Amino acid sequence: WKEYKGQLTPIGHKQLQDLGGSLRKHYVSERNRFIVDESSIDGNSVACYTSNVQRTIQSAWSFLLGFLQPSIPIFFTFRSDRIVSDEERSRINTRRNIGVPIFIEDAANNDDKLFHEWTLHDEYPAWCARNMAQSPLLQRFAADHSYQDLADRLHSALGLPGLDPNQNMLDRLLTIKD
Repeated sequence: WKEYKGQLTPIGHKQLQDLGGSLRKHYVSERNRFIVDESSIDGNSVACYTSNVQRTIQSAWSFLLGFLQPSIPIFFTFRSDRIVSDEERSRINTRRNIGVPIFIEDAANNDDKLFHEWTLHDEYPAWCARNMAQSPLLQRFAADHSYQDLADRLHSALGLPGLDPNQNMLDRLLTIKD
């Protein structure tokens, strides 16, 4: 659990895919036939809803990989997005060609766990600093006098403390980036 920091583990992925496969056998089998024609599975017959937390998105995806036959596409969309426009809907007349959607809950009030969850971990600032310091591209920019001149001019114009010439050039570049 500690290694994956609350994310779906490879074992969890496999368990969910197996669960999807078991339910597929039950609901699409010859005797139970909840879904009559497997080739007709589409976004009208199967849809999945999940929160915007990465492990729940991974869980939904893993489950559907087991539940659906491999030829059925799976795609992500936000619940507030329309799958297709009215014009597109009338043109194709069905979502069958699009596949099975995983509807992701929209993030509310700067609570975007999907795209920024990794920044919440205590180790993130140190990890980020280590990775930035090891970046060959940033190292090259830090040694390039034109970037130093740019940082100096921006500091003079904006007065941002992060651009102060006494700061480490890597830190100055990150201030420019941000």
